[in-house]
Amino acid sequence: MDLNKTYDTWRQAVSDPNRFFSKFKAKPDLSTAVQWAAIGGVVSVFISQLALLAHAKTDVASALVGTIVSGAILVPLLLLVFSGVLLMFAKLLGGKGSYDAQTYAMALIQSPMSIVMALVAFVFDILYAPAAYAYGVPVRTGIVGAVYGFASFALMLYVCYAMVIAFRNIHNYSTMRAVATFLLPAAIFAVLAVLAVMFFTVAGISSMAA
Repeated sequence: MDLNKTYDTWRQAVSDPNRFFSKFKAKPDLSTAVQWAAIGGVVSVFISQLALLAHAKTDVASALVGTIVSGAILVPLLLLVFSGVLLMFAKLLGGKGSYDAQTYAMALIQSPMSIVMALVAFVFDILYAPAAYAYGVPVRTGIVGAVYGFASFALMLYVCYAMVIAFRNIHNYSTMRAVATFLLPAAIFAVLAVLAVMFFTVAGISSMAA
């Protein structure tokens, strides 16, 4: 894999997704998408592990295992699964793109942006040590936490924007349908989560009463 070409492709897709995907002519390659996801996953998880190492919240062996398992295996796997779920909704909404093309486009955005977000978190965690850790995840509070939260939210909004642009062009449908492709599964998941909480709450109350 040509890393310089990969970087240039990532830069174009992320810096100007509207222009990039409107002129998108490359043949979608699923294997390349998986490789990109693995690269982005390994680099972003490694950066996160470095922050934990800096604050003595993990050891080198655990950091390496976490980087390999999470970055090189779980991230590409989640990309493939999540893309399959989104494709079903895209097709229901009239999308014409293929699984390969959609996954390729998703990897183009997700891989570099995951690295950017990991770098932002790393800078905050090195300059201002997190107040606490919950299950190995930094808890950022106060003004620093608020600034980090705003920066993360802004990056996530940009990722959503770029994904909508990519889906609109890949599937050749409207912007609203591209937005709905993401909102529909999110809404269904939220409803299922609420129902699950209600079920276990009622089950818990019933068992206590018994």
